[in-house]
Amino acid sequence: MHNFVLCGMQFGDEGKGSFVDFLAHKYDANWVIRYNGGSQASHTVTTPDEKIHKFSQLGSGMFNEKTKTFLSQNMVINIETLFRELDVFCETSGQDVEDVLKKIYISRNCLVVTPFHVLLNRLRELSMGDNRRGSVGTGVSEVGYLNWYAHHGKRNKHYSFLTLSLNNIFFEDEYIIRRKLRDIKLFVQDFYEAHKRDIHEYCPYEMLADLVKDINLLLYTEFYENLAHEYYEKARALLNKHNFMKDNLYELRPFISELIENTDNSHAPRIDREQYLKDYTIIYEGSQGLLLDVKYGLRPNTTLLDTTVNHAMRIVDRIKRKHRDMITEGHINVNKVGVAKAYYTRHGKGVFPTENYKMNLTMYDANQEKTFWNGEIRFGWFDAVLFRYAQRINNVNEVYLSSLDVLEGMGPLKVCNSYQYTGFVDDEFEKLFDYYVDYRNRVIITDIKCTCKNISAYLKDVEPIYIEVEGFMNAVVEDENGKKILSDGCKNYVRTISSVVHLPITLISYGPTRDEKLFI
Repeated sequence: MHNFVLCGMQFGDEGKGSFVDFLAHKYDANWVIRYNGGSQASHTVTTPDEKIHKFSQLGSGMFNEKTKTFLSQNMVINIETLFRELDVFCETSGQDVEDVLKKIYISRNCLVVTPFHVLLNRLRELSMGDNRRGSVGTGVSEVGYLNWYAHHGKRNKHYSFLTLSLNNIFFEDEYIIRRKLRDIKLFVQDFYEAHKRDIHEYCPYEMLADLVKDINLLLYTEFYENLAHEYYEKARALLNKHNFMKDNLYELRPFISELIENTDNSHAPRIDREQYLKDYTIIYEGSQGLLLDVKYGLRPNTTLLDTTVNHAMRIVDRIKRKHRDMITEGHINVNKVGVAKAYYTRHGKGVFPTENYKMNLTMYDANQEKTFWNGEIRFGWFDAVLFRYAQRINNVNEVYLSSLDVLEGMGPLKVCNSYQYTGFVDDEFEKLFDYYVDYRNRVIITDIKCTCKNISAYLKDVEPIYIEVEGFMNAVVEDENGKKILSDGCKNYVRTISSVVHLPITLISYGPTRDEKLFI
C-alpha cells in the first residue's frame, strides 16, 4: 500500500495541488484524503491540455476519474461553495456531476462555515487594524478557533454552541439548528458592539457599504428566524440533492474500514486481495504551510488551524492497524513529503527574513491574486533556517521542490543558511535559537530550536547570510537519448538546497502541469 502524505513546509502556496495531481495519475491513486484546512485553500492544477481548476475543498487528484476524495473530520467545509466548486470542476473537466458526486466522501463530523462565521472572521480582522493576522476572510479559521476553544479554553461550555457540523444539519431537528445559529448570531453581535469603532475605522471605504449591509442583514434584521430557516433548508437541499450523498457521510473510524474493504476485490481470494492492497494508493493532501500553523507558525500572522502533518499521520496509523492482518508492515509504504518552492513567498504581513526587494519588483504569480484580506504576495530567497525549523515539527522523509522554472535566467541565486542577529541576546533568545559568536563578534543564528509567541520579534532583527549559487537558463534539458534531465546549473542548485536542509529532494517541478515533473 502506498501512502503519500504531503505537507507544506513554507508559508503555503508551495504547489501541493500540482504534485497531488501528478501522483494521482502516476500511481492511479484510489483516494485523496484532505486532512486539514478548508474552503480557503486554492490548489491550482493545470492539465497538459490546459484545463485549469483551483481545488478548494475537492481533492486535487480528481482529474483522474478513478480517484475519489475523502474530506476528513479535520476539514472545515462550506456547503454552498463546495457544490459551486463541484459545478465548476465538472464544467472544466467534462465529467458528469452525478459521477463525481459518487466519488466524494465526507466525514459527518466536519465542521461547517455559516454566514455568521464569515462575518465574524472579517469583523475580527478589521478590529485588529494594522495588527491583523492576514486571514483571507472565509470563516474557516474562525470555526477552527471556536471549536478549539470549546474543547480547551476557559468557560468552554458556551463555546460548544458556536459551531455546527454536518452531523447536526443532517441528523438533528431544525429547532436545534436554529437555536445554535441564534447563539452564533448573538456572539457575533456582541463582538461587533464591543469593537464597532475600530471595525469602521479600519474598514476600507470601498468595502464599507457591503460590510454594513451584511451586518444589518445578519445581526439586526427583524427576520432572523426566516434567515436561519433559509440557511437550514438550503444546506439540507444541497446535501439531499442527490440521494446517495447521505450514504457518503462517514464517521472516521468506520470509514477506515470501508476505505479499502468496500472494493470490487473485497471477495477475491486472499492472495489476489493481498496483491490488490499492495498496489493501493492513498494521497493525503495538506492545506497551507507549517509556518502558518496556529501553534508552531511565526505568530501573530498565522492561521488559527493546525497545518502540521499530525492529522494525516493519525489516519495512516489507524489504517495500518486496521489492515495489519492483510498486509505485512514492509508492504505499507509511507512517503512523508515536505513540499516547498525553490524560493520563498508570503502573502500580506508578517516576518519574512529573506524577502528581496528586487524579486518583489520582477516576479509575479498569476495564481496568487491580491485582495484586502490576504494582502500582496512577497518574494524572497530560499530560507534553509526556516525549512529546518519546519522539519523539526513535520519530520518528513523527502522533499518535492516546485517552481524551478521561475528561477530560469535569474543569474546568481541565493540560499540562506544562517542569520546574523542584531538584537539583544536574552534568556528567551538562548532557549529559542542555536547560535554562536564569530570572530567579528557577530551573533550568528544557525537553527530555531522551538517556538514561542515572540519568535517574530526576534526574527525581525536578523539579516540573512547567503550561499551564492550560479544560476541556470533552463531547469531541464534533454540528454543524447532525448530523456529529460536536470541541467548542470539546476542540479547544482537543487543539491545545494538538499545539503542545507539535510533531506533528499526526490521530485521537482519545472512547470505547472503533471508532464513537467521529474523524479531525480
